[in-house]
Amino acid sequence: SNNFPTINCLDSSPTVSVVTTAVLPTSPYSYVWTPTTGIAGLTNAGVVTFTAPDTYTAVITAISSGCQSTTVITVSTATIIPTMIAGTGTAQAISCINPTVTLAPVFTPSDNLTYSWSGIGIVGVFNEPSVKVNQNGTYSITVTNSLTGCGNNLNTIPVFGNTVSPNLNVSSSSSIGITCQPNSSSVSLTAISSGAVTYSWNTGANTPTITTSAPGIYTVTATDETSFCSTTETISVANNAGTPSLTASASSDLLCFGETATLNAVSNSTDASYSWSGPSVPIGLNTANVQVSVAGVYTVSIIDNVTGCSATQTVAANIVSVQALFVGDETTGLAPLTVNFTNLSTGATAYSWDFGNGTSTQTNPNNTFPIGTHTITLMAMNGVCTSTADLVITVKQPFGPIPELFSPNGDDHNDLFEIKGLDSYPNNRIQIFNRGGNEVYNAKPYKNDWDGVPNANGKTGTSKLPAGTYFYILELGDSDKTIYKGYVQLIY
Repeated sequence: SNNFPTINCLDSSPTVSVVTTAVLPTSPYSYVWTPTTGIAGLTNAGVVTFTAPDTYTAVITAISSGCQSTTVITVSTATIIPTMIAGTGTAQAISCINPTVTLAPVFTPSDNLTYSWSGIGIVGVFNEPSVKVNQNGTYSITVTNSLTGCGNNLNTIPVFGNTVSPNLNVSSSSSIGITCQPNSSSVSLTAISSGAVTYSWNTGANTPTITTSAPGIYTVTATDETSFCSTTETISVANNAGTPSLTASASSDLLCFGETATLNAVSNSTDASYSWSGPSVPIGLNTANVQVSVAGVYTVSIIDNVTGCSATQTVAANIVSVQALFVGDETTGLAPLTVNFTNLSTGATAYSWDFGNGTSTQTNPNNTFPIGTHTITLMAMNGVCTSTADLVITVKQPFGPIPELFSPNGDDHNDLFEIKGLDSYPNNRIQIFNRGGNEVYNAKPYKNDWDGVPNANGKTGTSKLPAGTYFYILELGDSDKTIYKGYVQLIY
């Protein structure tokens, strides 16, 4: 039935049937096969099975007639397994530069082959001669001759490398950046990664650690030397070397003698130390607010306890010297006496007058005074600073009238020859005469104390003059040399 059977991987023992045809009636046949080796089973049958390649001859004899016929069967072999050609299935390496590789082994014989790949990182179809992969691992390929069924599933190709980015941590030697603290004008930035990597900073440096004195954003990239995969991190260097803000002021511009003023320092630093210096040691030397008792310029210095940066300011504590002083255009006079006051105070901004019979807050007031001695007090003020001054005003009774009679009889009523207003003329002089023109009394100055007792011509004692009419000459002793003459009745 087949003169050219083949031993292959699908059929290792092909069977051949010999079919005879004859013009004579069918009769039994005998078969003799040579060689007999390579034939499984009977070697004298019309159907034989071959197990080895060779050329086999069968002699067929019709038993009834003895006629013979010969047939030749050629058995070939086709059991060659496809083999990977050396150098075509070498190991491959993936990386971040080449994240996908192609595996393309070549087999011989190359005809009529089918392919089947297996592995964890196959990209696309798996039944082609070549395949793309994106993960490391071992990839297997089974190659089968579709005609002979001969195949090879022992083919493996390793893939190395990876596309995993290296880990990267960046740290600074200072958590607050660049400061004014000693040895803190620069900071060190350190990049740490695992494995064999190279470093690249945006400053151009390629070392794991760099030192900088400039604030800003710093970027470093760590690149794996094998896979070329990289990781980038940034770190900020803050500028805390700036001068803290500082203002200094006095609570007021007034520092009276014996008083204190408060000096205030204000800064944007929340953790700072203060130091004051000046003409006196302030109360609360190392605090933001101090009290001073001596005028002058004070200096406050601040140091930020975190950054070490400092600032200095000055503030003046001024003494305000308030001096109350005033004059009146009259200090003595006759009632009612109106006095105009001139304020000569210095350093004051407000005034308070006390006249005894009234008050005022005017700068230059006036006031009318009745008879009497009056103490006028001026309080000059500037804030809490005050000063006072006093002035005495004497208001006297107006002169006269000169009484025309008095009665020194001891009844405490009209017992003295009293001339109102005479005390305004301390240089006065009086002479009293009787009807005969004789002097009976004189006084310089007269103090309104004549009670009828004579003192002229050496007369002393308590004996009073007789009732009657007496005459007087009164010299006021003023600049006008005023003289009054008249009489007075002395009665009892």
